[in-house]
Amino acid sequence: MLLKLIKHEFKATANKFYPIYALILITSFIYGNFFNIGYNVLSAYFNIVPVVLGCALVAQFVVLLMVTIDRFNKSLLGDEGYLMFTLPVTNRQLILSKTIVTGVWYFITHIVFMLSIMILTSDMVDYSYMFKGVIGLNSMFMEAVGTVGGVSVQIAVLIKMLQVGVVGLLTVAKTILIIYLALIIGSLVKRAKIVGLFSYIAINWVLTTFLGVSTITMLINSSKVVGVSTNILSDLYGLVATGINVATIGNLAICIAVMELISYILTNKKEL
Repeated sequence: MLLKLIKHEFKATANKFYPIYALILITSFIYGNFFNIGYNVLSAYFNIVPVVLGCALVAQFVVLLMVTIDRFNKSLLGDEGYLMFTLPVTNRQLILSKTIVTGVWYFITHIVFMLSIMILTSDMVDYSYMFKGVIGLNSMFMEAVGTVGGVSVQIAVLIKMLQVGVVGLLTVAKTILIIYLALIIGSLVKRAKIVGLFSYIAINWVLTTFLGVSTITMLINSSKVVGVSTNILSDLYGLVATGINVATIGNLAICIAVMELISYILTNKKEL
């Protein structure tokens, strides 16, 4: 059922994003290809292209935020909520489906942004050479790590690199869930928009501060345990690994806690 909810959410939001993605990529291609043709009667018409592109790049992030707010309000807090809560699904599945879809649009939006920049600067930057350089540096780094600690250390470093990606996903999910929590808190009282805005700011500040202090504390404690060693690389890896572990556990715990709180409010406090 979760997959059906995700599919429904994609269908409901896709028409908001595809037009602006197409506009960004098309205008990037046009401006990137005609940038160096010189000023003549034809090129003068393309002076408006960067203005359109700039507006579209900003608009896609505005649309992302507005769709995030609008879909949650309509589907769970508005008239559509009556229908959604009659489905044989739990509140957690409803929240999770919206979080997943919004997260996917978040990453697609950033990918489109990066692609537009690459298209615009394709004549000035050799991206194939840059990618080869990054791959080469990564290979050199892994080889150096392997020389110090062997294959087991290489695997451990690779796992931590993948874990950084997981932290990124959890951070995005946490941000989306905090927005949802602020919206539902705002819906419980008068002046919902003002309360919702300040709720988001307050919740985000408290959770970010808590996670930051926890990470710093763990790093300080780890540095005391590690002490001074001749193997600087090993000590550095230990500190970085500790920071990544704290960030992973902290963000995961916050996501679960916020989702449970939203589910509780939907079940017990919100009159639908």
